[in-house]
Amino acid sequence: IILAIFMGFYYYACVVGILQLRTLISVEKMALPDSYLQTFQSHFEASLANMQPITHIKYHELIPALKDWRRIAAKYSDFDVVPYTEHAPFIDQTLAIDSTVWGSMGAALLCTAIACFIFIPNLACIITACFSVLSITLGILGLLSLWGE
Repeated sequence: IILAIFMGFYYYACVVGILQLRTLISVEKMALPDSYLQTFQSHFEASLANMQPITHIKYHELIPALKDWRRIAAKYSDFDVVPYTEHAPFIDQTLAIDSTVWGSMGAALLCTAIACFIFIPNLACIITACFSVLSITLGILGLLSLWGE
């Protein structure tokens, strides 16, 4: 009981400390007065003030547009049109996530089954361990899909 009270107090103190954490370091304290960092900071702050707001890109929303661009480019292949956007590699990664996730899940189940088959002589225990890995993986994927927008 004493250990539990001590651990509870310890975690409470950690949380309170993290919530009150501040950084009091500035460029003025770190750099010499004639340092290039002073000039860089003033230029950076000036350009930051003039920047347009940064938008959050949702790559899954760009998938239909990129597919249409590629379909149109394939239709007019005699013009050697290449649809390009700087976001295309990330959109392609988004498209590949489904097969990658299922392949990783299958590999994890296979590795678990092989390791259990080597070290556990009971078939019921092997099936239970593999089912546990499957259950945990599906639970995590389900929670992540519910968590996303």
